[in-house]
Amino acid sequence: MSPRQVIREPGKPVAVQFVPYPPTVMIIWLDDGLAIGVLLRQWLPHIQEATTEQRNNYRLSDYGIHWPDLDQDISIAGLLGMSD
Repeated sequence: MSPRQVIREPGKPVAVQFVPYPPTVMIIWLDDGLAIGVLLRQWLPHIQEATTEQRNNYRLSDYGIHWPDLDQDISIAGLLGMSD
């Protein structure tokens, strides 16, 4: 197996940034230095349609992000195409 074929656990999320005006992209920064850009309209339309206050009210965990006001969760593994 080549090093490119090794699948490892994703890093833990440490920060979330929304690209403003309009909020169409979310950037998730992981503790291993990786940044994941997510097109909200494609992957998380509920987050894009939320108010700024709802969008910014999130909780980070070792596995992903939870928006309590929206009852929405995403896993980092799922965003990377890995099984949870």
